[in-house]
Amino acid sequence: MPVVEPIGVGACRADTPAESGGGNPGEPGSPVHVDDNAGAGGHGLQVETPEDDHDLRSQRPSTSTQMSSSQAALAVRERETEVLSGSFGCWINCYMFFALITMVLVVLARTGILIWMIIELLRYKDKQCDVPLQTWAGIMAGIAIYGTIVLILRRCIYKHILRWEPQPNVDPPRRVLIYLHFQNFVGISVFILCCVGWYLTDISGRQSSKHPACRAYVPGLFEVVRVRAIFGVTSILFVLTSFVGVMRILRWMMRRGLLRTDKAAPAGSLEKNTTVVSGDCKLGSEEEPLQCSICIDDFDLESEEVVVKTKTCGHVFHKSCLEGWLKVDRSCPLC
Repeated sequence: MPVVEPIGVGACRADTPAESGGGNPGEPGSPVHVDDNAGAGGHGLQVETPEDDHDLRSQRPSTSTQMSSSQAALAVRERETEVLSGSFGCWINCYMFFALITMVLVVLARTGILIWMIIELLRYKDKQCDVPLQTWAGIMAGIAIYGTIVLILRRCIYKHILRWEPQPNVDPPRRVLIYLHFQNFVGISVFILCCVGWYLTDISGRQSSKHPACRAYVPGLFEVVRVRAIFGVTSILFVLTSFVGVMRILRWMMRRGLLRTDKAAPAGSLEKNTTVVSGDCKLGSEEEPLQCSICIDDFDLESEEVVVKTKTCGHVFHKSCLEGWLKVDRSCPLC
């Protein structure tokens, strides 16, 4: 793990304790210890644990070189990935395995439903009922066939039609972006159509019409439309979870204090090892306001959000952000 440099916090000195924490550092039962001898190159937030505790992370020294807010945020993202992977690696691997199996089952289910839909559509193509299920099934079948072709010929489309191959650190040209936006539009359209199909099967037989109810007149088509609509709406949860990513979900939970591990800091560590930054303190510079590198929001000392500074390494965070971090890991996010 590379050495992370401390972020500059201006010339202000925060000397107001965050909260009073009981106990003396040297007495039994006192959970934290502050290294008063650590200067600009100190070891950051330290938590006292028994000598045989092998879970305590070895503190890495920092240098006095300042980091920009973007560099600090990137460093915290790397530390978050390291901490969460170490604590929830088994759950992440299980989710990835579950996602792979689910993806295979979803593809098989969609293929089976597509074949079923085409059969029922051909069977009842000349029978009109009270809601336009034939039109809906025809549109969905056409989109499904289009999606299958695009999936099979994906490489050929990028290479021969769009004339572009992905390269690291190179933005795609406009024609590729237009194609990707169109694909996203198709995906959103499918979800909307599934909602419409669900609605059509729900209102069939409940409204006055000169045509018979689809439920009794075209039962096979009615059932396949209902199954495809419900399948499309419910599967969006899995798609959204896969798109967002399990790591982002864990980060979101971590920043809101919803996670806790056996490597968490003992109670009172936050109050013992930080001081509150007062409202007359100026952080960062006019060109680049200092941000909390955990939530990536600018500090506003006039708001109700409490800002704290670590005593030994001088890093500044929102108190609520650092509190959520210490429930998962006992070291400073930037050390």
